Amino acid sequence: MVAQLFWYFVFIQSILGGEICYPPYGCFNDSQPYDRPLARLPESPDKINTVFTLYTRKAKNLLLHPLFKKTASSVNFNPNLTTVFITHGYIESIKEWYVQMFIDELLKYEDMNVVFVDWSGGSGFPYHQAYGNVRLVGAQLSYLIENIRNDTGINWQKLHLIGFSIGSHLVGYAGRFLRLKGLLVPRITVLDPAAPLYEYQHTDTRIDPTDAEFVDVIHTDTNTLLVLGFGAEQQMGHLDFYPNGGYYQKGCEKLDISVTQYLVCSHYRSIRYFMESINSQYCFYEAYPCKSYEDFKAEKCSCPTEGCPVMGYHAKKPKTPPSTRYYLETRSEFPFCGVQYKLKIKTGTKFLGGYSGKVTVTLYGENGFDVLNLPSQKYDSGTLEDVFYTGKKELGKLIKVDVSTDAFIDNWFLISLSVKHKTSGQEYQACYKKWLKSGPNEENFTNSISATCDD
Repeated sequence: MVAQLFWYFVFIQSILGGEICYPPYGCFNDSQPYDRPLARLPESPDKINTVFTLYTRKAKNLLLHPLFKKTASSVNFNPNLTTVFITHGYIESIKEWYVQMFIDELLKYEDMNVVFVDWSGGSGFPYHQAYGNVRLVGAQLSYLIENIRNDTGINWQKLHLIGFSIGSHLVGYAGRFLRLKGLLVPRITVLDPAAPLYEYQHTDTRIDPTDAEFVDVIHTDTNTLLVLGFGAEQQMGHLDFYPNGGYYQKGCEKLDISVTQYLVCSHYRSIRYFMESINSQYCFYEAYPCKSYEDFKAEKCSCPTEGCPVMGYHAKKPKTPPSTRYYLETRSEFPFCGVQYKLKIKTGTKFLGGYSGKVTVTLYGENGFDVLNLPSQKYDSGTLEDVFYTGKKELGKLIKVDVSTDAFIDNWFLISLSVKHKTSGQEYQACYKKWLKSGPNEENFTNSISATCDD
């Protein structure tokens, strides 16, 4: 009866505001900067029921208990391995579709300690309550990390926290609590950090560069059909990546998935990109520092002297200031990582020489060929169109190209097609200066852009 009265009092406090304490995790209040409209104080640890599950190559489903000082040694935690903590987003749990895939990819890369943080008892509706609960779970996570460090030791330089959506701010809180105790986390990765109640708010209430020595962020859903976006547009780390501009991801217009997956497709792409990057041996998500996505598409951006950074698991802290944004293009389907090209398509001024529809460009190189299915668009007479496309594989030196359309008659007077390899900067040009046939239209590439290839 006493316990019931205690938790009833806690519940009333959480509604009325003020301050609430959950020893040994600390006290939480709703004064500035936490005085957001409708925001609530954290629910109790018993209600949230956070579960920390450890996975290694040798064992899985090992439970870690924050309040048990010897929890790490009780499961033979190996402090010499890399240790990665992962947590989920709003209305999610350890049963979410991506969780086991994520864990498997990490363990495939190397033997490590992967700890999944399941706080599903506190991540559900309403969102304003989940907003409050991440503060407590962040404190629980920091407390567990301290216990592990004191119990078995931990390879601190190989500690990595990863959060998705609202879980991004959860790991941010964990990093902040540890920093206040003189323990700066080496790296925090956040995957499309949640925007509602967090974006452009005080740094103490969200993930920010001070929460770890290196904070890298992948933004994929700053704009959706229904709202501005589930993810934040604001820069929140040392490296902020904006694939495809950061708002709507290629391939998410397809309707061959469930309604729920369709609405959050771009949001989840941050997870898919990161998972793919872990064990990728031949392709890296190279990103370019730019002021805007428009500048990136206009080729007003170039790599720094140390090279362009890569997005994903293998990202490194850059020398450039945190104010820089990094842009890149992806493919519309798996594998999402690919070779970034810029195509320039020049249409002649012949009468009715334009074309509207889909175009297939097949590039042939010394390492094979790749088929680029360009989206449907208009190529008016006398125009020069820029098209960005991400190919599937590295072809090496380009040799020839084939351009075909879905037209049944010869109705496009193509002057030239040039291709620029975004990474190497190498440019190739194929001169056509003819009406395209309904079948194959092959031309050899030259290794430079020639002024003689005119209308």
